[in-house]
Order: sequence, then C-alpha cells, then structure tokens
Amino acid sequence: PCIQSDLIEKSDSELIKKLVKTGYKYRQINCFLLCFQRHLVKSCKCQDQSLISFYDESLPGCETLVDLQCDINEYVKFFRNDISKECAECPLECDQQEFIVSTKYSTYPTK
Repeated sequence: PCIQSDLIEKSDSELIKKLVKTGYKYRQINCFLLCFQRHLVKSCKCQDQSLISFYDESLPGCETLVDLQCDINEYVKFFRNDISKECAECPLECDQQEFIVSTKYSTYPTK
C-alpha cells in the first residue's frame, strides 16, 4: 500500500508530521532516515549530525568516538534488518518519479 499525496498532511504518523514540518516532499526514504534518527536517539542517546534536515537542536549530536561508533553500528544493524517493522509508519509514496541520467562527451571538432 502507498500513501496518496493529498493524505500526507492529514496523517497521524509522528514521522510524517515531522517531515511535513521540514518542508520536504514526502518520500519513504526520508521517512526511513528520520525513523533511524529516532532509533539512534533511543539506542545511543545522541543523533546523527549528517542527517541535518532531521536534526533536533535540543538533543546532543554523536560527537565522541564512543557515540560515533554507536552511530555506525546502529546504522548497519538498522538498515540490514527489515526496517519496515520499526518504520511501519513510513508507507511508500504513490506519486514517485524516477529519472535515469546519462552524459556523453566527445572532442570537437571531429575529424
């Protein structure tokens, strides 16, 4: 199942509400990253500062070596497992667009 774009702002999901506040268009991957940030705060008592868009200034960042090691370990475990269970409130978006980008080059003038 997926979530229709007109229902996103009406969602009861804490994660979706937080995403809407950031001004980002809802994407499941962003919801998963925010879900990971929530998991990290519970597990390591700090937050990943590279996820700046989802950074909560009232919580400490993972800055010490111990914190960073915890962050890395949790990241690997989190995304290696079935995240759909922990992030059940992150449905797939119904209006996804994907583009394939390619470039070519040559020297000019050709002989």
